[in-house]
Amino acid sequence: MSVERQEFFYIFTDLANKTTVAILIYQDNKIIFANPATSQITGYKNDELIGMNFWELVDDNFKEVVKKRGLERQRGLDSHHKYNVLVKRKDGKKRWVLLEGRTTIYRGRPAGLVTAIDIHEEKVSKQHLEQQAILLSILNKLDNKLKNVLTEEQLLNIVKKSIAKHPDITCFTFFLFDDNKNITNFTSYNLKKSLFNKYINKSYEELPGCFQQLKAKKTLVVSKGKLYSFCKGCILSKRNRGDFVVLKRLEYKENLLGFISITFQREHKTLEKFEHILLNEILNTIAKTIFELNQNLALNKLEENFKTFLENNIAAIAITTPQGSFIDCNQAFLNLFNYSSKEEVLKTPASSFYKDNKQRKYFIKLLKNKKVVKNIEMTYLDKNGNEVFVLENAVGKFEGDELKYIYSFLYDITFHRKIANHLINTEKLASINALTGNIAHEINNLLTPIATLSSHLLSDKDVNPKVKNILKLISDSAFKASNIINRVLEFSMVEKSAKKLVSPEKLLNDFIEIYKDNIPKNISLQIHCDSDIPAIEADYNQIFQVFRNIFTNSIEALPNGGNIKITLKKVSPETLPTEIQDFERNYIEFTFKDNGLGIKKEHLSKVFEPFYTTKQDKESLGLGLYSAYSIIKQHNGHIIIDSEENKGTEVKIYLPTILDAFNTTNEEHLKKQ
Repeated sequence: MSVERQEFFYIFTDLANKTTVAILIYQDNKIIFANPATSQITGYKNDELIGMNFWELVDDNFKEVVKKRGLERQRGLDSHHKYNVLVKRKDGKKRWVLLEGRTTIYRGRPAGLVTAIDIHEEKVSKQHLEQQAILLSILNKLDNKLKNVLTEEQLLNIVKKSIAKHPDITCFTFFLFDDNKNITNFTSYNLKKSLFNKYINKSYEELPGCFQQLKAKKTLVVSKGKLYSFCKGCILSKRNRGDFVVLKRLEYKENLLGFISITFQREHKTLEKFEHILLNEILNTIAKTIFELNQNLALNKLEENFKTFLENNIAAIAITTPQGSFIDCNQAFLNLFNYSSKEEVLKTPASSFYKDNKQRKYFIKLLKNKKVVKNIEMTYLDKNGNEVFVLENAVGKFEGDELKYIYSFLYDITFHRKIANHLINTEKLASINALTGNIAHEINNLLTPIATLSSHLLSDKDVNPKVKNILKLISDSAFKASNIINRVLEFSMVEKSAKKLVSPEKLLNDFIEIYKDNIPKNISLQIHCDSDIPAIEADYNQIFQVFRNIFTNSIEALPNGGNIKITLKKVSPETLPTEIQDFERNYIEFTFKDNGLGIKKEHLSKVFEPFYTTKQDKESLGLGLYSAYSIIKQHNGHIIIDSEENKGTEVKIYLPTILDAFNTTNEEHLKKQ
């Protein structure tokens, strides 16, 4: 051996002896070299390692893959792999290593060269963190899901699905007891239910011996290496599918509610301290839910006779919690609020019945103070968002000072309220109409001599031209004022409407001419009219009134300015909206579009109802769109509104022309004219 090679050999030997990285070489399946670090990791002496099959050092779960890759290296394949492996020590303990394997040449033949770095502490710490994170996730999910549980079956199903997600849990059993310590229910995961069916309705004294130990202690851990005398012949130990079993009592407020056993499969056969804390928190959450369920069940049993009274009562009756959950309701309640089933109501939060949740908070506060609330008028919302007016009597059920349940008895007064409001509005409208008519007549009487005298003076040829211009202005103003008064009289039902042939384009232009001065400076107005618009048969003043109502709404919807666009076009039957089914007539379409405040979706279906208004102005009667709708219907037309809150409103008016679908003039209309 050359000096240089010998020096290199000494350096390699010194490095192999001092490094903490395990190094071994194998050939013909046998280990032929192992450094001291290999002995430290595996627990075997060097002379014990030499001659061993290389795969005997790894856990059974990794043996097949390690053997396969090692054989490839011995055949000369450059099989380079780097992966985590569990090493099986001489003392039976296991350690994680980061293994890296390569092909090398020893005495002219391929051999396997393996290095291994001990990563056990790092790996185990990471596993502990992951296991704790899983338990914490289970705790959070259970905490959320168990809040709305109504039955034991729901609870058991949620617990089973949640705990089964833990990768280290191979099986578990969960028994529930009644007040007499009899088993009422159970669930199991990865174990046949038939093993435990025989315990139902029997005393917990009948359970296997491991569970009996929980009478005196809160927790018991049984592992494969530490079996107790009571484990012999136990059905659970015979079917043990893990490394250790944790058994715990399930109790809340000193009430024993059940037992639970959980089997874990993991290398370190124990739970960390923080895992025990998290597991206890999980069981406390389950126990609390069971306790509350039992309380509710006891309450329900006491109220079975009362339920019969509820169902047969003509008043709408509901039982709710202060938190807003429904416990029960009767058929009259379903009918009043348009719900199809009790199950549908039980899934609905009580807050959805209120227009404003402040109203509920006030009601709860009042009930807590007075214990009983009598004959209070309340406004609720039914399933479809419609207002329901009720006279409510409510009784609170208290545990100490804590309000637990609310018994509400509701009497529907919606019809009476609407009748009363309608009578008030009718009387108000009648008074306004009478007053409006009287004022209009008085003003008309004043305008008549002004219009007559100004017209007379205009016909005098000797009048100075400057004076003539002033007289013309007076005459035109009197004429416009007269038109306005006529429309007021028309609204107050003093005068009858008269239909005649009208040019839609002239009608729109006249309207704009009169009302353009009322448009604020921060609002721009665009007008577009198609050519060759056919005539319509309409009451000029009434259509004016429709335009005025819609135009005024658009202006009021633009408090900060914006755009209003008015268009006029002809529409054939095939291009009519789907809401209009008319294949015999042509129509003209007036469109008023703004980019203003818009209308909420829930209000849109009610805008054409009389006395319905969303305006804050208390003097607004809500008759503008109702009046427009009525006039358009009297003209055999249609009015359609589309709106989106904060984006704007578009109102389309469709009026039939004197041309039918074949563009033929209706002779009957012409004869009348």
